[in-house]
Amino acid sequence: MDWYYPVLTGALIGDAAKSRLAEQWNTFVMPELGVRCVSDEPWVTASETAECSLAYSAIGDFDTAQYLLNTTIQHRTVDGSYLTGLVYPNKVVFPADERSAYTGAAIILAADSLGEISPAARIFRYDELDSH
Repeated sequence: MDWYYPVLTGALIGDAAKSRLAEQWNTFVMPELGVRCVSDEPWVTASETAECSLAYSAIGDFDTAQYLLNTTIQHRTVDGSYLTGLVYPNKVVFPADERSAYTGAAIILAADSLGEISPAARIFRYDELDSH
């Protein structure tokens, strides 16, 4: 999360934000699986993946944001909740059977950002803020 949080929070915008995300993509993203919780372990969490999707949405890279959000489907359970994390390659659920409200909320925020469903859809798009 220390990789994309400066972009998600608006501490970095514009070209600096784009560079930050590009520099660490290969370190944190497991292709077709999502975003690692920590750089040196194969733990992918749905919330980190959704938050990173929001960061890409914030810089206007909606294709990458959608790609990341799509990978969270692997965490969705039959009741519609989302598992917090999966450890690859065996897809071991970690923490065991955890389905946090935070994970679901992060996915909802990312989906809203891409679909512009609510007035809050652009809340993380700092380049668009009025300078009042």
